[in-house]
Amino acid sequence: MKMKTLKYRVKFITPAFLGNAEQKGQWRTPPFKALLRQWWRVVYAGEVNYNVNKLRAAEARLFGSVSDEGNGKSGKSRVRVRFERWEQGRLDNDQWPGGNLKRVTTTRDGKGQVRSDVYLGFGAVLPPSKKQNRKNIELQSPPAISPDESYTLWLQIVDDEDLQWLERTLELVNTFGTIGSRSRNAWGSLIIIPHEKAQYKPIFNPDILNNVCRPIEECFSETWPHAIGLDENRLPLIWTGKHDFPSWHSAMDFLAEVKVAIRRVAKGYTSNGVGGIHLLGYPAGNKWTVQQWEGNDNEKQKRFACPLRFKVVEIDKDRLHVVAVHLPHSLPYELIDRLTTNQKNWLTEKQQDIWKNIYQVLDRKIGRFG
Repeated sequence: MKMKTLKYRVKFITPAFLGNAEQKGQWRTPPFKALLRQWWRVVYAGEVNYNVNKLRAAEARLFGSVSDEGNGKSGKSRVRVRFERWEQGRLDNDQWPGGNLKRVTTTRDGKGQVRSDVYLGFGAVLPPSKKQNRKNIELQSPPAISPDESYTLWLQIVDDEDLQWLERTLELVNTFGTIGSRSRNAWGSLIIIPHEKAQYKPIFNPDILNNVCRPIEECFSETWPHAIGLDENRLPLIWTGKHDFPSWHSAMDFLAEVKVAIRRVAKGYTSNGVGGIHLLGYPAGNKWTVQQWEGNDNEKQKRFACPLRFKVVEIDKDRLHVVAVHLPHSLPYELIDRLTTNQKNWLTEKQQDIWKNIYQVLDRKIGRFG
């Protein structure tokens, strides 16, 4: 089949923890293709009325699939992603910011303080430790990919109809997309733009938004991220534009404060061993362990990614904004089924109230789009 080739430029706005087989930062195509698939689902889900089986079939047709029949056959992808080269990242421990990031207070008594990069990059960015003989903040698996790195990406596609869907997908990627470890906290914020363009400004295309938004109460009928939510006033659950930031350091400092604030609100709701904090992802910290979700010797701990996503976007040179978006959905069935009836009922009854209070924090600190 004959494929059309398009040339793009990829640039990171914040450092990316994009690991290879050794978990070291490297420009690799598989995570980028996964990013396209992730946001394509949001673009295309409404087209099949959020039917998971129809969506999977359409995704397999476009992006390819591996046979589950044991015959080794697979469907060929109609979309191919290629980099000019697979380079290792350039941001090593000796280049990681020293005193350029602030400390955030994580406890009400003011005693718990941690630097914003450690807080937002937990696991990928390690704090000093006497026990582990670590004098300074370090990356777990250096190097990371630096914000000043930019590479050429080629996107090959079969026909114009597929291209139309991918162009819509790229608009969402450029406005909301991040990649790599801790990417939902805005690490790995990136842009993918036609190679001839000098710069990209986030465009909240109303035609696209109208097709990817869904009332929040309907979103909770699904267990997977499939749409941007609409609140009770039918406003998109998107926040952006209240503050300008001169650097990614200052943007991440601000985001750490935002994350502390919304977690504090969520922690105010608890009942029978579950709480609002569990709607923001699991694991949720040692103090918020749900025993039914912990793994045993033969099973991994159950996990749930935060449905609220943050990104740092470039408005102009040396002028950045923070974006937040909520793709609401219920907890996965594998987590829900392990809860008691009282726990299930409480989460079902309280989840919209909890999110409403989180939205109020985001309205104050970031500002609602529209």
